[in-house]
Amino acid sequence: VEGLDQAQLRTIEQGGRVTVEVPGHGALELDSTRVTISAKASTSMVVQQGDGLSVALDPAVTPALRGEGMAREVVSRVQRLRKESGLAVSDRIRLAIAAPADVQEAIGAHRAWMASEVLATELIISDEIPAGIVWTAQAEVDLDGPVARIALTKDC
Repeated sequence: VEGLDQAQLRTIEQGGRVTVEVPGHGALELDSTRVTISAKASTSMVVQQGDGLSVALDPAVTPALRGEGMAREVVSRVQRLRKESGLAVSDRIRLAIAAPADVQEAIGAHRAWMASEVLATELIISDEIPAGIVWTAQAEVDLDGPVARIALTKDC
């Protein structure tokens, strides 16, 4: 079985038969009743197979990936808060995000993208929501552990 190539393995997976020569025993017919084909990653990759294809994914969450996920979650929550506040999809807003330092750093790398996605003319990322501004709406966002507070108002 170790000597089978990809085409032969695919044939067996798809319900076909493959004939192999076994020294001292002659020809042997192999099919899915005699051979079980499975893939196993040699690393931490997760492998899935189907329809003759195999896919291996690395499930490790890097700091950069975690930061992107946090930024996406904040954008999603801002969009929901805009809608709940009665703002039009096209309204420009001022947005403030108050979060712990590690969250500020993680989402700060995505600052321009976030501002573009939510049409923010101003995006403040700090420890606290700035006082002295009348915020239309505020909410808390759970970022899979850390919590951020967001506040927005329509930009005039």
